[in-house]
Order: sequence, then C-alpha cells, then structure tokens
Amino acid sequence: MKKRSLMAAALAVAVMATALTGCGGGSSSGGASGGSSASASSGGASGGSSDEVVTLRFAGQSPESSPAYAESEWFCEKVKEDSNGTLIIEFYPYNQLGDSAQVYEEIIMGTIDMGLINPQETITPLAAVGKIPGIAFSEEEFKEYFGPGSYCDTVTNQALADVGVRCFGTYFGGITGIATNKEAKEPANPDVPKGVLVRSPASTAYTSAILALGFEATPMAYSEIYTSMQTGIVDGYGGGMPHTVIASFGDLVKYYYDYNIVSEALCAMINEDVYSKLSPEHQKILGDNYAELVARSYSAFGDYEEGCMDQLEESGVTVVKFTEEERQAYVEKVRETSWTALEDVYGKEFFDGLRKEMGL
Repeated sequence: MKKRSLMAAALAVAVMATALTGCGGGSSSGGASGGSSASASSGGASGGSSDEVVTLRFAGQSPESSPAYAESEWFCEKVKEDSNGTLIIEFYPYNQLGDSAQVYEEIIMGTIDMGLINPQETITPLAAVGKIPGIAFSEEEFKEYFGPGSYCDTVTNQALADVGVRCFGTYFGGITGIATNKEAKEPANPDVPKGVLVRSPASTAYTSAILALGFEATPMAYSEIYTSMQTGIVDGYGGGMPHTVIASFGDLVKYYYDYNIVSEALCAMINEDVYSKLSPEHQKILGDNYAELVARSYSAFGDYEEGCMDQLEESGVTVVKFTEEERQAYVEKVRETSWTALEDVYGKEFFDGLRKEMGL
C-alpha cells in the first residue's frame, strides 16, 4: 500500500527513546520510539506455545489524572495474572512513545504493538468517528452509539481492519468542554460570536465544533496550551475536561463551559500481524481483557468528572452548565453546520447512516 510505504519511510528515522515504564507506573514525559517491540523468550512473538513469555508494548495518551491511566494499569496486571505471567504488557503512558499521531502510525506499521489512543482522521477518517461532535452527551449515550455492535463501532472496526489493526472497542474517556481565562459572550447562544480565541486540537472535527459554538479557533498542540494561555496567544482551549483543568491549567482557567460536545473516544487496538502471532490462549486473554477495559470505561468517568467539576467550583473557577433546552439549541447548530462540513472528511454516506442510527 502506497500510504503505508510512505509512513514507513517517514518513521524509519524515528529516534529510539524513553526508559521502559513497566505495568503500573512511570513518568509522564514525552518521547519518540522505534523498532519492533513484540518479543518472547524464544526471540519473538511466535504464536506457538502459550508457555513462552511474550512481551508487548502498550501506548497510552491519557495523563495520570485521568481514570484511563489507572484503568490501563489494571488491564496490564489482569493480562499478566490471567496468563500466569506468560503475556506481559509494558505500559508507556502519557505519550511516552510519541504523540497519538505518531503512535497510531507505528501501530499500523507494527513498530508499536498496541495502544489505547485516538486514531487519526488524516490517515483513516472512519476510524476516528468518535471525534465527531454532537453524537453523545453522557456515558449512557456513548455506550449506545459507540458500544459493541453499534453503527459507529462497526464502521470503526472495519476502517482499522483495512489498515491492519484489530480493534476491541471504543473506550469512553469523557466528554470535552471549553476552558478559558476570558468570559464568553452569551455562551448558550451558538449564533452569538463569543469574542474568545481558543486552542483546538489538530482535528477538523474538533475545530468545526468550536467554530459552530461561536468561538474562534486555532490548531495547537496540547503541550503548547499552557504557555500560549499564559502569554495571551489564546484565551483558552477546547478538547479538555474538568480533570485536565485541575491537573495542568488550574492557575490559568477562570471559566469552564460544560458543552459536552466532543467525546474522548480511545480505540483499544493492536497491530493485526502482532495479534495473529500470539497463541490462541494469549489472543483470548488479550481480547477478553481489552473488551473488559472498554466496558469498565462507561462507569469510570461519570462520577469522577462530577467530582472534578465540584473541585473546579471550589477553587473559584466559574463552571457554566446548560439547561436541556439550551443544549438542544447548540447541538442542533453543531449538527447542522459541523456535520455538513465534515461530510468532506468522513463522507456523506457515513452521516446518512449515523442520522438513521440516531433517528434524526
């Protein structure tokens, strides 16, 4: 495949880095990666006997403040326990192996074995439908529209399979709002310009949602947010949740707008070639626990984020919530403008199917 060849050439020069973080912890520093990571006591993940010790590298993007961090540690320990120590998952959290774009490319190539990350819409748009704004506004709705057997789940799985990646479900990582140090004008009215410039992730879906709500948006890496807010380059950021404000931006943020407009949808994935070389016993252990990790996510974030919201208010941040009527008004605007614009990325056929699935 031409695209895969181009990615291979681009990543061949990646620098090997970062000290290994075993399952159960590690620092939250970034780093690059490279080289094949699956290994066994006999020299590779051979797919032979499940008595061989197989080691796989598992990349995460969530900070330690996120439940996804601890849940990923649980997953690694459970796999080790269920396999009697013959299947070891080495956890590299919080972008230690590179940002989600690089990690995703390397999982496709097989130079990183597996991950709990965002697929990149620039590579496989239909694998990244979890980023589309205005679909789910709670963990219950996320489970309905992205859970096993749903329309979005089927589309995502096929898109990943087309690039040689197996998906065991979409992990619910919360739903994002907008955090600012400047008050927005009439935040409930999407037709009113907010007079606030916010950072957007480098994602057409995120940017379209922020613009539809009436904010100005500029693409920016997550690592640049703090300095950019501190120096006045931007007034805030989109693509964050209450726990990220507390963990990283508490001294800068004055307002948190609880739009719940874009889900943090992380795919539980593994390179298909790596998976196929595992023994049937290891395949089952890995698949069962990946599916359980996804299932646990539906309950992991709800109460946690409510607690974080309370902490924000206690710290002096103005938390702006919306009535059901207000939410419906801006959701309709987002779906009308953002979904139409995103047909160029995801295809009209996908949105026709999504509207049918949602009864719209």
